[in-house]
Amino acid sequence: MYALGQISYDWEDKLRGWSIHFHPPRTGYLGLTWPSERRIDVYVRSDQSTTFLAHVIAHEIGHAVDVTHNSGADRAAWQAARGIGWAPWWPTAYASDFSTGAGDFAEAFAFSQIGSYTYFRSNLGGDPTWSQRQLMATLANG
Repeated sequence: MYALGQISYDWEDKLRGWSIHFHPPRTGYLGLTWPSERRIDVYVRSDQSTTFLAHVIAHEIGHAVDVTHNSGADRAAWQAARGIGWAPWWPTAYASDFSTGAGDFAEAFAFSQIGSYTYFRSNLGGDPTWSQRQLMATLANG
């Protein structure tokens, strides 16, 4: 899939045992990450641009990076760097993650991969700064 090819992060090496599956559209979701199964599901819609689909894939990979490589201290460092220490890290069941630390991290990871200001959807802060992108690179590489 062309959209997956836009992601430079070597997820197959750095996220060993994880898989990505593509499915038809699902109401309410563009993607889901299942840490206990080490699986990412992406729900592809016919009206999505390739760049937006790549952003969705990268966002979900960002969640996989988080649960695979990040500790509580890493998450606290991310929240401090972003000035969002007051926000919960995890969303409640079946809620959007764009108002949580985990969602902000995943959006910043997607931004680091795709670089599109158009699709950045975190409700907690704007596009990551250069220093925040440097921290992202450190955290994403374990």
